[in-house]
Amino acid sequence: MTRQPAALAALALVGIAAVGCKDPYAGERAAAPRPAASTPSDVTRPGPPAGAIPALPPRPHRSPRAAAQAFAATWVNWDWRTIDDQQRKLARLAVGELARQLEASAASSRRDASLGRDKPGTRGAVAATNLRVDGRHAHGLVVTREQIYTDGRADLGGRRYRVYLVRLVADDRGWEVSAWQPQP
Repeated sequence: MTRQPAALAALALVGIAAVGCKDPYAGERAAAPRPAASTPSDVTRPGPPAGAIPALPPRPHRSPRAAAQAFAATWVNWDWRTIDDQQRKLARLAVGELARQLEASAASSRRDASLGRDKPGTRGAVAATNLRVDGRHAHGLVVTREQIYTDGRADLGGRRYRVYLVRLVADDRGWEVSAWQPQP
């Protein structure tokens, strides 16, 4: 008979303690992309809705820092449904061989069946930018903080910092990225 009141008291203490606890990962889960329903049509990755007006291409940026940060922010924010659009946006922020590689990547990602199977993506932000400007050329580092997702779920390991080498060139219109190299 005395065990039952003791068990109820212990249960009440656990309940009171749990009320004061807060989930430390609640913010990360809220920011994570929601998993899409898994249907056979997911593999085909639907394109833009009929009648959608394509976004205007971004203009070159007035400063090398703004150009590097815009490129980095676009680089780290994509998912399996938007990768081809993201690669085209990056190509519009780039010049030369980098722009051609990004356009080719956009075309091939549309046909990549593994994207529909694995549903990868990343979310992140620019953490730091350090550039040296020499006339119409700039080079330096961009640091991002990224979280990788698979099928809408954050991968183990949490957010991590990534370092990229960047080169930029300017013309009469503004600054564009000419090289972008992720570091190991």
